[in-house]
Amino acid sequence: MVPGAVVTLCCCRGDAVVISGRKLARQIRQEARHEVEQWVAAGNRRRHLSVVLVGENPASRSYGLNKTKAAADVGTSFKSFLPNLS
Repeated sequence: MVPGAVVTLCCCRGDAVVISGRKLARQIRQEARHEVEQWVAAGNRRRHLSVVLVGENPASRSYGLNKTKAAADVGTSFKSFLPNLS
């Protein structure tokens, strides 16, 4: 967990807790980026993601592109094999 990060859990019945998905996603990516940096600094090889798109489904292409963006964001190397959709 990132130093200074705060996670509040409430298990009381009747209490509503509003969770910001974007804020939580940002926190998770920060933690992942920090872990990747520590992993590489310890002398390990950088982790790698390969995305292969089979077929021409636009939703699958979007999913693959989002995975490569997430990999780049946390410092993981990646290679995508996504055909051009015309």
